[in-house]
Amino acid sequence: MTDFLNELDRRRVAAARGTGRVRLSLRDLAEATKVPRSSLANYLSGATLMPSDVLEALVRALGAGAEETRRWITAWERAVDQRSHPVVTRPSPHLLPAVVPGFCGRADELTALDGIVTTAGAQPVAMVTIVLTGTAGVGKTALAVHWGHRVADRFPDGQIYLNLRGYDLAEPMSAEVALGILIRALGGETIPADPDERGALYRDALAGRRMLIVLDNARSAEQVRPLLPGTAGHVVVVTSRDSMSGLVAREGAHRLVVDRLSQDEAADLLGRFLSTERASAEPKACAELNVLCAGLPLTLRVAAERIVHHPHATLSALVGELRSEERRLDLLDAGGDRSTDARVVFSWSYHALPPAAARLFRLLGLAPGVDFDAYSAANLADLTLVEAQRLLSVLHRGCLIEEPYAGRYALHDLLRVYAGEQVRREDGAPLRSAAFIRLLDWYAHTVHAATDKLEWFRPPFLPPIEFAPVVPMRHFTDVTDALAWLDAERGNLVPAIRQAEAEHSEVHAWRISHALAHYFFLRGYGDEWLETHHLALGAAVRADDALGAAVTMTSLAAAHSRRGDNHTALDYRRQALSLYQRIGFGHGETVAHVYLGDAYFHLGRLSETQDHCQQALELSRESNDMFGEVLAQWGLARVYSREGRYGEALKYQHDLLDLARQTGGLQSQALTEAELATTYLLMGDYAQALTHYEQALVASRQVGDRPSEIMSLTGIGNVRARTGHYLQAVSHHEQALQLSERLYAPNLICQVLNNLADTHQATGDHHPARSYRGRALTLAEQIGNEREAARAKRSADDTW
Repeated sequence: MTDFLNELDRRRVAAARGTGRVRLSLRDLAEATKVPRSSLANYLSGATLMPSDVLEALVRALGAGAEETRRWITAWERAVDQRSHPVVTRPSPHLLPAVVPGFCGRADELTALDGIVTTAGAQPVAMVTIVLTGTAGVGKTALAVHWGHRVADRFPDGQIYLNLRGYDLAEPMSAEVALGILIRALGGETIPADPDERGALYRDALAGRRMLIVLDNARSAEQVRPLLPGTAGHVVVVTSRDSMSGLVAREGAHRLVVDRLSQDEAADLLGRFLSTERASAEPKACAELNVLCAGLPLTLRVAAERIVHHPHATLSALVGELRSEERRLDLLDAGGDRSTDARVVFSWSYHALPPAAARLFRLLGLAPGVDFDAYSAANLADLTLVEAQRLLSVLHRGCLIEEPYAGRYALHDLLRVYAGEQVRREDGAPLRSAAFIRLLDWYAHTVHAATDKLEWFRPPFLPPIEFAPVVPMRHFTDVTDALAWLDAERGNLVPAIRQAEAEHSEVHAWRISHALAHYFFLRGYGDEWLETHHLALGAAVRADDALGAAVTMTSLAAAHSRRGDNHTALDYRRQALSLYQRIGFGHGETVAHVYLGDAYFHLGRLSETQDHCQQALELSRESNDMFGEVLAQWGLARVYSREGRYGEALKYQHDLLDLARQTGGLQSQALTEAELATTYLLMGDYAQALTHYEQALVASRQVGDRPSEIMSLTGIGNVRARTGHYLQAVSHHEQALQLSERLYAPNLICQVLNNLADTHQATGDHHPARSYRGRALTLAEQIGNEREAARAKRSADDTW
């Protein structure tokens, strides 16, 4: 593309010879081509993709003859087509955690793993599944990760690790959620709502690859089964405290029991921590310590850490102290085997902590989710950031917390149970409640700060939150930074909302949920969106918080609308409007009218859409509500565009686009550009329509706004079809259809299916046209989209 633009510039220079100027000016070219100078500037700089008819006029103005002009057009359209269909490279993820320091022993298990893969790899099997089973803390994960790093070169397409949290305090990760995470690890961007579609997309992403997939801490065969690739070339290693008999019987999985450490292995492990000399000097104490620690690598490491920095401490003294400790922690019910009780080791290490570190350790037992950082720890324990970082280092050195990723920490599940027991035993209910509220306060502020970076244009505007974090707030530099934090914290935020609702922190439940709605919208996390908002609505209703209920219903309606449940969305929006009117929140009432109009728009009822947007406009002007006025104008412009009142629509849309550009709101730009392009398309101004659709496409991809991306792609397809470029039109529509189906956005799917039908109809290709139109009609009638249903019913002769 750059070569074309450079050659055009050279032609401008050549055409200006003898005129006394370096090159022909934009004014000269505008007069010759009848294309506005501003548009030419965008085309010639590469900011906007140049339509073929503009290119033809340009090269003729620069002196090209008919044959040369045809060569230019052919080459240009080939380049444009390549740009529209870039080569997609699939990522090769390398997501195994770091090898556990000091890993030793397990020679028999490693040999067995090598043998299973070597033998199975020579057979015509679909895949190899290995189950590493054994009691908690026996080192299944460490073995799987260590072996995975050893054989990583056998899997050129990458290695994936996923903790299924089968035995966490919270519910195990569902197969649906796990599939979403795996799809994203494999390069997927949007996740279907339907579980079967997720499974199909996951298996398709793995087809033709050779990968190692470690599914750690699985609860049951039912949790794992949907995550198996089903195609050759993959090795799946499952770790579980369950024997996974179902996988062995039905899927032919190879079960490998990971036993507790032998005496020699325990001595080797202690030797690596304490030095071989210290371990071998007291063989009886070493053997008894292994018995007291139940032969578990985790508890042995914690015990050894207690004396590793004390050269004069002996193993015998350590064993004597452990004998006298009261056992407090059941390791887990491993078939009634009480010998796996490790409370003694945890309590001994815990009591060795300085008081401040011990207090932080206890409070971490209250933290929801899977991990935490120094900020959340500081708020939980009412510390400064520096104090929290110092105490986390103490806990990490004592093997009481792990650091799976830089700056993020986690408690082993057994240690989390132990910390929870200690905080309930040593800290009263008021102190525990205050700590949890501090954490929720910090989440509320930080989520708002992050999502405000994503888009300034995020209704409704609520009264300021009164939650006060203890440590300095995180400052997000840009959209990428904010999204990275939200992605990292998502596994904690959803459980935090669950716990807030369960512990009657109602305002936190709905405030945090509401702030996350825009993030869920952009990322396509429909499951989390619905779950958190249903919890938040229940909390607000229980607390008789009308504002919280109205705000949550507004966002919940958007979630249902995304799923194509238009009538449920309409019902929630009616209820929200009623609540806003009851409590006298004028801005909320204005916004609710616009959103109620949006619900009617998706049902194809434009007159009701216009009525509500007009009411919103009048209310906003009466109260000087600029934000409400902007929303009302956006809704009215959309109606005017569809009704043929193009002048009124364009006025609003150009004003809104200027505002979005001034404020830097990328999603607002994407959405407004797409709607402006639609207006130009309906007017028959295809050059302007194409320009704005392409600009909308760029902005939508920058901010990850998938619905606007779909609208832009199918809009470009419509322009291409109306200008006779049918192959390009079908290509763009098919890209839009694929995205909308993966996102599961039924309203958009209907629109794209009808666009595909229209395009095929225009070429006389009636069979696919009838097929697409039939699919559009069925889906539109299911979700109550009267406008798209009417389009689908049109006769073949009444297409455009």
